[in-house]
Amino acid sequence: MSRTGARDRARSQLTETLALLTQAVSLLSKSRVVLKRSRSADAAECLAMIESFCSCPLPTHPDQHPDNLAVDRFAAAMKTKLAEGRTKDRNNWDKPWVKDAQLAEMLVENLPKGNPGNFEDIANFAMMLHQRGADPWELAMAYNNPNLGTDLTTPKDDIELNTLSAIVKASDIALAQAVKP
Repeated sequence: MSRTGARDRARSQLTETLALLTQAVSLLSKSRVVLKRSRSADAAECLAMIESFCSCPLPTHPDQHPDNLAVDRFAAAMKTKLAEGRTKDRNNWDKPWVKDAQLAEMLVENLPKGNPGNFEDIANFAMMLHQRGADPWELAMAYNNPNLGTDLTTPKDDIELNTLSAIVKASDIALAQAVKP
């Protein structure tokens, strides 16, 4: 689809969304009259929420660049992929026992895969590294030496946690030796 076509489609969708939102605000405004007549606490609470919502200004048509729209769509796909991973107990990327090197190597391991959802996997690993403030050098090291296959499931006991720590220490020692001049 051309850039103009994509922009027109996005504007059309935005126009439809704004029309629906305008109708919703109108319906809420009309329901305020009914709720004001009611003396219940629930009605008063609902009326306060409606008043707050109706006082917000309606959005206008932003002149959004197609890149921004694409990023929004891709972010939604990434969130879906992350949610699927959480159902499989793959949600520990932000834990201190997960090392940046592990995430970097998992990203690199996904590069040659050709499965559906692979773009999202790679982007999610990049997001994890970015959010952890990882050094970009971790990714370069992983690209030059992709050997990790560790998953992100929670260690089940102290023995497994100690084993993971020993693996990470051994990996760090090997990395330090490999980098020494």
